[in-house]
Amino acid sequence: RDRELNLSFGRRDLGNFRVNVFWQRNSPAVVVRYIQSEIPTIAELGLP
Repeated sequence: RDRELNLSFGRRDLGNFRVNVFWQRNSPAVVVRYIQSEIPTIAELGLP
């Protein structure tokens, strides 16, 4: 009914990914996001 799929997967040689497949304007669309294995610190991000 919503015509949406969310999933995540990882590969040792590539890293981790989140994938969202959905319909937009009567066409299929895909978003792939790379998830870093190490979370940067606030200092590394340059935040106060």
